[in-house]
Amino acid sequence: MKAYLFINQKAFISIANSKGKKVDYIDGALFDWINTFTHSEKALKKLIDNKLFIWVNYTAIREDNPMANITSNDVVGRRLNKLVELGILEKYLSKEDGNKVFFHITQFAYDYLLESRELPTQKSEPLPTQKSDNSKLNNSKLDSKEKNTKKRNLEHTENQNKISINEIIEFYKKNISSKNAKVKEQLSYNAIVLHQEHIDKIIQGLRNYALIKPKDEQYICNLQSFVRENIYLDYQMREQKKIKSTGPSVENTKAMIEQLYSTSPSGVIDCEVIS
Repeated sequence: MKAYLFINQKAFISIANSKGKKVDYIDGALFDWINTFTHSEKALKKLIDNKLFIWVNYTAIREDNPMANITSNDVVGRRLNKLVELGILEKYLSKEDGNKVFFHITQFAYDYLLESRELPTQKSEPLPTQKSDNSKLNNSKLDSKEKNTKKRNLEHTENQNKISINEIIEFYKKNISSKNAKVKEQLSYNAIVLHQEHIDKIIQGLRNYALIKPKDEQYICNLQSFVRENIYLDYQMREQKKIKSTGPSVENTKAMIEQLYSTSPSGVIDCEVIS
């Protein structure tokens, strides 16, 4: 249950007034709930056009805000649509996820509701408005050719990130640990999405970590923590590592290194095997 409200309420009212809308404390509480849940490990996240969207469960909103006395999910939907019209949320209906509704907190909202920047004037900098679901794909001002181009770019971005993240998870399972407790696929996926601008460093860090990981499974870092806590940054150095024969056999170690090189782009750390 939400106990506190952490938004700039005066800015919230000013934005609504500029759009000819009325907002109340319940609208603010719903926005604040989404902002808090965006940072939760439990949130189902989706990267769309390089923006982080989360699936919003309307029933969960109602249960976490009992004082709002919202009687139906339709009421939640109407209130969230109003926030979309104010330009502080973006909405995406994902058909591939069973028509789940995802929301993204706009940069505009971060600037003026969460960081309390001074609101721009209507004349110098118009306030943004979202007119419909998936507005980037359905803007009536765009001709059909531009719509198709944007749609292809969106799909390409989604597929590209999905492939990269899935490959990271598979590499970890194959070369570091395949135990569920170490992989935690959904949590790891979410963590990588939030660090997607550092995917190259995450991959490099995992490759290096795979060569010098602890022998005892208990001390192997789980993938979620490796990414979320920026541990991958500790494994960026391309130093020569001496792998002694007291661990795996020399032949097995050579095979492991050759396998890593064969599945990795150039630039992986140099390794030296000594007897």
